[in-house]
Amino acid sequence: MPEVMFVVKSLVVALVLVLCLQIKVGHATAEDHVQDWMRTSVITKQLREVAKGATLAIHNTAQIVSGYASEKFAGGKALVQEQQKAGRLNFEFKRNQPQEKQ
Repeated sequence: MPEVMFVVKSLVVALVLVLCLQIKVGHATAEDHVQDWMRTSVITKQLREVAKGATLAIHNTAQIVSGYASEKFAGGKALVQEQQKAGRLNFEFKRNQPQEKQ
């Protein structure tokens, strides 16, 4: 029963918050002011830069792992033959042939 009360309380808090954000303050609603602040905030700019760096790090790591895996699984060849190029790790994927109904 405490779990149900937690859900109900959370729903009520969310509803009150949404209703409060619809109040007009000046020429726009409070929600519009919050969105503008979030777009222009120094904190969000820093978070965007961190996200860009993390994305670049993940991309570079994936390339390194892909190159390492292709060297190991392709028999040490740097260039993988054309029929083996499929997917990120240079594995060959083939579709199953449809079976005839009997």
